[in-house]
Amino acid sequence: MATVLETGLLRNQEDGREYPFEIAELTPDNLDAVWGVQEVVVDTLEDPALYYPDPKELLLQCLGNRGVTIGTFVGQKLVGFRSIFFPGDRSDNLGLDLGMTDPELLHRVAHLERAAVIPAYRGNRLQIRMTSHAIRRASASGRWRYLFSTVAPGNFASMKDKFAVGMVIVKLLLKYADYWRYVFYQDIKAPITVDEATKTCSGSREIAKQREILGRIGLVGYAQEREGESVVVCYAHPSRPTCMVLSD
Repeated sequence: MATVLETGLLRNQEDGREYPFEIAELTPDNLDAVWGVQEVVVDTLEDPALYYPDPKELLLQCLGNRGVTIGTFVGQKLVGFRSIFFPGDRSDNLGLDLGMTDPELLHRVAHLERAAVIPAYRGNRLQIRMTSHAIRRASASGRWRYLFSTVAPGNFASMKDKFAVGMVIVKLLLKYADYWRYVFYQDIKAPITVDEATKTCSGSREIAKQREILGRIGLVGYAQEREGESVVVCYAHPSRPTCMVLSD
């Protein structure tokens, strides 16, 4: 296991006890463990549309020199991971969805890829903690500037993770076998902020309304709230013009 980045105690939701944990950067040797965690998460999904799993090949690239993967261990057991991927000139580079065409810019894109935590250790803010470590480790390489991710509408935990690290919603598109996905984005060198005085909200399942807000009106999503069983997304005007082409 690589250098330990964080230690502490995690509460196991099944037995209520606390156990020591370590967060560390993973290597290709951890591929089988990462794959196993993802399989557990997929097998326990109530709604398969909320999580689109990565193939083993992509997980391996994230563990190697095309990305960064952070994992959480309880004892010798991997209980969660977060990966970042550098897509380069691949056709699925999310920069293309925002109008990036310059190869130099596309090679500075990083995808905040999959995160997964087994059910017994959810509720410990592990996803947010691993995401913060992953971004810091990836930033140290100096290879990228533009951070992207996709999230299913209604996936409250995953959206919370992205908002917590300052990302904003700039698109709502059909991706991954025709599932609706928010495209989250942030420019690490010149972060987008919002004018909260222009705030408007929409239910996360109101697809047409949100596409209107993001497209013609030109707002970005910056926060979410719970209203009963529903998730409401907060939008506002960016406080400066974004550097991307945000039209469909």
